[in-house]
Order: sequence, then C-alpha cells, then structure tokens
Amino acid sequence: MVQKKFDRRKHQRFKVKEGACAAHYNSKIRGQVVNISKGGLAFRYINNKNEPVDPSELILYISGNNSYFLKLSVKVVSDIEWKKEARVSNIQFRQRGVQFENLTEGQTSLLETFMNTYTVGPVNNLHSM
Repeated sequence: MVQKKFDRRKHQRFKVKEGACAAHYNSKIRGQVVNISKGGLAFRYINNKNEPVDPSELILYISGNNSYFLKLSVKVVSDIEWKKEARVSNIQFRQRGVQFENLTEGQTSLLETFMNTYTVGPVNNLHSM
C-alpha cells in the first residue's frame, strides 16, 4: 500500500526574493532563504561539519542592505542534503528548515513586513524548491 505524503504546515509558504539571507547566531551557518511563512523558513547553505547541530537563534537579513536585520528564536525541524546543486570538490550544500518560536509582537510585525516586502508569491510545490 502506498502512503500519500501530506504537508503538515499551518501557514502558506512564499518564495523569497534573491538576496534574502539567514544565519545562525554565533555560527558560520548562513545562506540564501528559499521560502518563508509566518511559522518558519527554509534556507540553503554550505555544510561545515564543525558547526553546532541545533543553534536556537537565527538572523534574517538582506544581503548588501544593512537596514534590515531581525533576530528570531527558532527550532531546527529539518536539515537535508541539497542534491540539486552541483558538487564542487568536497563542498556539500544543505537545506535547513526552521520553525519560529516565542515571537514577540514586535518580531511578528517585522516578520510580516519582511514577508510583504521580500516575497514574490506562494510556493506551489515545495519539492521543486
């Protein structure tokens, strides 16, 4: 019997404009945000095996724009190898999914502003991202 996979997310995901980045606080894990919702985001990064497994704070920022900077509490919910990127020597690309936790009203407001400004439309198929 074949089981159907279903999306358990509570919030719709949106594609993000190029230049939107995420970085774990006090970590070298940083990369391009690929989609975001009110509940979390996914970003791609280059694997560094010496990094902490589950950092709990994330910085959301726009590359080249020092005016947008948001620090959020998060929980890592997925971290998978991203095989669609070409391997270059020993570099491994990964995609990490994080869930936002305990957002203040101010953080929620800034996150909504970010989503209104830096997204380009809904994600139709997460597997193609």
